[in-house]
Amino acid sequence: MKKLCLFVMCLMLILPGLTYADEASDYPSSLEKPAGISVRLGARSEHGEDLPFIIRMTQPNSIMKLAKEDNVFFELDWKTNDGSWKFNKSWDKKNDESLWDYYDRVFGVFYVCGYVGNIIHDERNSFDFNLVNEWLKEIGTYDLDNNTYYYRFRYVLEIDDGNGYSHVVSPWSDTASIGKLSEGKIPSSLEAPKNLKAELKEDQNGKPYFHFTCEIPKSIEDVNKQIPVRNFIDWKVGDDKWASESGAGVLNKGDYILYDNINIDPVDEGRWFEVDIKQNTYYFRMYFETRKPDQTPIRSPFSNIVEIGTPEFYSGASAWATPELNKAVEYGLIPEILKG
Repeated sequence: MKKLCLFVMCLMLILPGLTYADEASDYPSSLEKPAGISVRLGARSEHGEDLPFIIRMTQPNSIMKLAKEDNVFFELDWKTNDGSWKFNKSWDKKNDESLWDYYDRVFGVFYVCGYVGNIIHDERNSFDFNLVNEWLKEIGTYDLDNNTYYYRFRYVLEIDDGNGYSHVVSPWSDTASIGKLSEGKIPSSLEAPKNLKAELKEDQNGKPYFHFTCEIPKSIEDVNKQIPVRNFIDWKVGDDKWASESGAGVLNKGDYILYDNINIDPVDEGRWFEVDIKQNTYYFRMYFETRKPDQTPIRSPFSNIVEIGTPEFYSGASAWATPELNKAVEYGLIPEILKG
């Protein structure tokens, strides 16, 4: 009987630890490094003043998946010139307070960290984080001509077992900089979209819409990690002028997100009241655009031209001649009498 009681007591002491061990095993033992970070000035105000810095962060797929289920924080850090990093805390020991409470108690700030899963990301897992005025007060009056400001971030997975908080921490991201020694410059040009394709589809109510796909060059993917890049689709009907030339308005999704798969409803866009591919031929071309802090646009060349509607009158032409014939159509060099 004594042996049985002793055995039960041992189980009572061991089982909680086993339970926690099982729960802990459900969490990863390491986190992937952030995919990218950049820093830039915000839009310039009407008075010519530079608004606060904007940090752009890009996450790997593993972090986005984990953040849907667990408390994954991003933790931002910065320094000026050769100074020390400001928020370089070690999370290697169990704590009685959460990461969120720690920053509130020690620094009185919440803007150092945030939940990855609570933030709206674009399709490539990037989001912009505006450095609020409280943060800039920490820096003081920033001087981009004489100082360089460095930024980095990492992920912290917080595990609450009811007896305290433990953490799994990722490596720091690469360093982004802005100022005198900054290498992160906004590009002066963009590469054009590749292999634009278009087709006319119908929704469940029989309402037509255009479906576009394109290939996004790696150079554009890289720029998008630094600053948002947007797709625009230029269009025309038959021999009319292109929308970008006539002022009719190019097509876009209404947000600064980079897409390789786009649906456009021309009726909802207010461009055409009726899509009639039996009577009309529709032409499309795409370009990328980003903007400098003063809102000056940087635009790529146009992509290839795609056509929907009346079958091509030169459908029997050799493949090498088709691009030149497309250009001839674009410039109105082929009269109607020769078509068909």
